Amino acid sequence: MKKIIVEYLKTYKEKKLTQQIENLIKNETFENVDNVLPDKVDKVAIVTSYVAAHAGGMTSILRIGTALCNENFDVTYISLSSQSQKEIEENAHINLENYKGIMVTKEDVKDCYDVIIATDWKSVYTVTRMNGYKMYFVQDYEPYFCEDGERYILAKKTYELGLHMVSLGKWNKREIERNVNVETIIDYIDFPYEKSEYHLVERNYMEYKKKKVIHLVVYLKKAGRRLPTLIPLMLKKVKEKLKRDGINLKISFYGGIENIPAELGENLGKLSKAELMELYSKADFGMVSSMTNISLVPFEMLATGLPVIEFADGTFPYFFEKESAILTTFSADDLYHKIKKNIEYPDNLRILHENAMDCMKDLSWENTGKQFAYILKRLV
Repeated sequence: MKKIIVEYLKTYKEKKLTQQIENLIKNETFENVDNVLPDKVDKVAIVTSYVAAHAGGMTSILRIGTALCNENFDVTYISLSSQSQKEIEENAHINLENYKGIMVTKEDVKDCYDVIIATDWKSVYTVTRMNGYKMYFVQDYEPYFCEDGERYILAKKTYELGLHMVSLGKWNKREIERNVNVETIIDYIDFPYEKSEYHLVERNYMEYKKKKVIHLVVYLKKAGRRLPTLIPLMLKKVKEKLKRDGINLKISFYGGIENIPAELGENLGKLSKAELMELYSKADFGMVSSMTNISLVPFEMLATGLPVIEFADGTFPYFFEKESAILTTFSADDLYHKIKKNIEYPDNLRILHENAMDCMKDLSWENTGKQFAYILKRLV
């Protein structure tokens, strides 16, 4: 019976995904858009597939939109999902309480925008059919997220349709140019963090030498780029090795991952910014996997002075010119030895922190928002 239920759910999921793709591209010609520069840029529409709560990507969209409002643009956020007006507004406020701009459902779209900005590969196929100058805010190289070949191809195709792209950081721009035969404009803006939400906590790294309990905070959700299978397996081995050395590795997971064994660590689920600030303040190390475009999370952890563990094979080194984090391989032995080394020689943590602060000193959402606004202003 269990096997029948599993097969039914699998078939149902496949049919649903197929229907979603059919609805998405049934009127798509896959021809390059006719992107004529606008006479004016006053009204800006930012289009997204879904307004999720506790979502870093959606928060970044709201920050950009708010920055554009501050630069006197008239901003409307358009949700293409079946969410209600109440839900999209509530979720938006969870992500960014004081965001600026108007949030509307697809039923309330008015085709009167000077610029329309897609924010994910699915929304591109709606934006191509709208009137206005078409842009694409690229937060990650999304083909890497796709479950199968067809979605991979459709996601990759969005970079070839002639939309004016703006990459969050240089890495997406590099990946697009490396993987796609693209002839359109690709601008980029700095990858920032919000200084007002994550402030520096006074820490005495030299006390790490004496600690018998090490508190590790791990950002983990069920997404391939976050290594949801690998990281728990690594940490199980590391925890066992440290226990033999008389050190208890206390692990707190957050971000939405499920099925974490109680003996491995505590699962805190999704947390607010205030809860994260408190969590980072009390922790000794933070761990993140940025295997595609870097996450906001390591910036936020580093801003509080929390030493960060990232992966050498990920994109963290691409964004920090100086050595600013403990970079591990996929080996549990390597991670164990690096944690031990930084506990025994904690002055290295001070050096990593100073390097990180130097790399991050000019970053802010205010500056990044102004960069985006400048790109819009120079269209005219």
